[in-house]
Amino acid sequence: MKGYFACPLAGGDDSQKAKAIVGLIEKMGFVVLDRHVIFPHGEGKEEFCKNSGMKLEDFNPQTVRRQDLDWVFESQFMVLDCSCGSWGGGIELDHATVVRQLLMMEPIPILCLRRKDTKPSYLIWGIDPKQFPKVWLREYGCLKEALKIIAEFFERFFPKEELK
Repeated sequence: MKGYFACPLAGGDDSQKAKAIVGLIEKMGFVVLDRHVIFPHGEGKEEFCKNSGMKLEDFNPQTVRRQDLDWVFESQFMVLDCSCGSWGGGIELDHATVVRQLLMMEPIPILCLRRKDTKPSYLIWGIDPKQFPKVWLREYGCLKEALKIIAEFFERFFPKEELK
């Protein structure tokens, strides 16, 4: 089962948290299509190209956007760390919810995480659970708590017997 992990890259969060989250998701048996996010800012370019089959010389804003959104549509789940602002994460979340809905695509489970000590994005935290019942909005205090929430999310939407 394949999914997408969105987190701030440009001027964003630490790569250690991303590594821990992606590591847990992969340990649970899922594939993270955009695993280049676990590299420190600027170092994931080669991994992005390897994962997407893109040539390094073709790496540019347009090809990255196209590939990221293709991965969002290919995904069967999304985990988004929205503890600090990310234009990209917001666009990816919008495509995973509203655009999928407009295209009559099956809704996917989405987990939006935010550290308790950060200000919420009202555009994310204002998502209507009646319109998007598979979107979980959760706050965490520390990385250990975030990982516990992620495990609960996968257990809820992808029980082990369904994965076999």
